[in-house]
Amino acid sequence: MTVLVECSPTKIHHSRRLSTVSTIKSDEKNPVIISSEYVYKSTQRLVNLNEDGIKTASKYIHSRMSDTSYAPSTWRTQPLHFIPPVPPLTSAAVDAYLSQPVVKRTLDWIFFISAMNFSFWSDRGGEERYGVAWYEDGWAAASAEEYTGYWSLPAATNRALSRGIPITSPVFLSNPSLCPDSVIEQLFAPSREEGSKDVETIPLLAERIKVLRRVSEVLCTRFNGSYLGLIEEWKTRYGENRTALQLVHMVVEEFIDFRDEVVWRGKKVMFLKRAQILLAETWAAFHPLPTQTNTPHPIFPNGIGQLTMFADYRVPQILYILGIIDYAPEILEQLKSGQLLPHGSESEVAIRAASILAVERVKEAIADIHGAGASNDEVTSVLIDFFLWDLAKDVEAGDVALGESRKIPPVHRTRSIWY
Repeated sequence: MTVLVECSPTKIHHSRRLSTVSTIKSDEKNPVIISSEYVYKSTQRLVNLNEDGIKTASKYIHSRMSDTSYAPSTWRTQPLHFIPPVPPLTSAAVDAYLSQPVVKRTLDWIFFISAMNFSFWSDRGGEERYGVAWYEDGWAAASAEEYTGYWSLPAATNRALSRGIPITSPVFLSNPSLCPDSVIEQLFAPSREEGSKDVETIPLLAERIKVLRRVSEVLCTRFNGSYLGLIEEWKTRYGENRTALQLVHMVVEEFIDFRDEVVWRGKKVMFLKRAQILLAETWAAFHPLPTQTNTPHPIFPNGIGQLTMFADYRVPQILYILGIIDYAPEILEQLKSGQLLPHGSESEVAIRAASILAVERVKEAIADIHGAGASNDEVTSVLIDFFLWDLAKDVEAGDVALGESRKIPPVHRTRSIWY
């Protein structure tokens, strides 16, 4: 058993930009939306919002979310997720709740997953595609199945934890003597050994190791070696009126590997996929259950309404299938031919920007359906993104048919640590 005593930073140099954090206002518009509006105006010929499609699809999305009781706590039903205790009923019990070791471990699990949540697309299939075996029905199950795509990440993480390797601990990751690169490489080893088949390894392994070292160093040197330390600093800095967007800014300024931004035509454009999904996963994991009416969220009592969707390659696919966005012929040709779209290229930023604005429009349309009495958690871009991602996977697997929907295009291929 490994005994973790203190953080041992790897002395990786990184820059921090703390001067602007204290100036963030609680009602500030998300810079991701501002960036997306800027990009969309100059790339509208490539990806366009379809007004009729938005109206029709919003009704379908709302209806299906209602019929399936899709809610933030749906996150807790995923068998691969590390599930925290049920949140307390009152604000007075929050401090004791957050001090539980299992809560800290859950938060570190979420941070680890969010730090590694990038680049799982593959052009291989069947037995050659990267996959990791894990228990089919969760931690207590007896049988296992192989997971591919994003789900290979929590499968690999849980596999390591079940073997007694504290892979989600920043203290462990920041210390190369305790956790050499070979341990991280073994973490991501495919479940099938290379042999007669050309088994794929996880994409961007070297970059993943670098990211883990850097983010763990920051958590150790700045936040007492845990994601909970970052959350406590945010709570101290901004008090009861703190917002999720303020925490996004802190994450982006403290961790260079969460700065999902490019310079587009001379202007900085921010998409911030993994910084926002880190908070979204935290929000969903610790969300009160549907039966806990009027129970405050233990971490985000003011909600996460300022956050946008997470501009990746899967959600744009379902947005196109539903007729919410339209692609120009050259974009469709790039997708069908499997052409790589470099990070920061015109096609890539156009797809990501339009997707963000499209989900914002869907959110507005669903809010109109709900009416003025809707709560902050009923209509959010985060929950719509979660639903659309799950729907895209179900459509791809053939579990959901969308009638007269468009033919499924391939996802856009951008090999990057950003999504």
